[in-house]
Amino acid sequence: MPVTINGDGSITGLAVGGLPDGCVDADTLATNAVTTNKIANGAAVGTKLGSGSIIQFVVGSGGGNQASGGCNATASGTTTTNTNDVIDAYMTFTPLLSTSTIFVLISTGCSINGNYATFYIKESVSGSTIGQTGWGNFGGAQSLEGLSFTGVHKPGNTVQRTYQLICNQVGTPTRYINYNAICQMMIMEIAV
Repeated sequence: MPVTINGDGSITGLAVGGLPDGCVDADTLATNAVTTNKIANGAAVGTKLGSGSIIQFVVGSGGGNQASGGCNATASGTTTTNTNDVIDAYMTFTPLLSTSTIFVLISTGCSINGNYATFYIKESVSGSTIGQTGWGNFGGAQSLEGLSFTGVHKPGNTVQRTYQLICNQVGTPTRYINYNAICQMMIMEIAV
């Protein structure tokens, strides 16, 4: 098809990719002409950025729909079988690509006067545990320590989900989650 410059200033007959490389620069593009949505839906995220590239990175600390802080969030006397001792530390996240890997990092503080606890990162859509670590004090004296651990998830879709910090305490000693610490959560979506 021949290239035609029309009387109204439009050009017809130009094939996709028909412009020579390097002839369109940043100044030629309109402000905000390329959006995140265009990048994600155009598959540029997975192909142009390359495997291992970070597509999204979000950090939460404080209240509301993100990782929650606060000191002395007490929880005592939990049972040895409860794996749903929900701590108010969560983030809602929507992957841009179904092929991505999601990496979650949680940092908090904990104090316990005996025995131990298991910390989990639960994902809301499947209900699966994507990260887990043990923590405790078998000596019986009050202990205060920082705690950081990770989880890895391959959701396989772009459905919005929540990543939640959950703690299961073994035994009945007094325990303080987020003790003298603000819980922080970081979520990275990584291209595969």
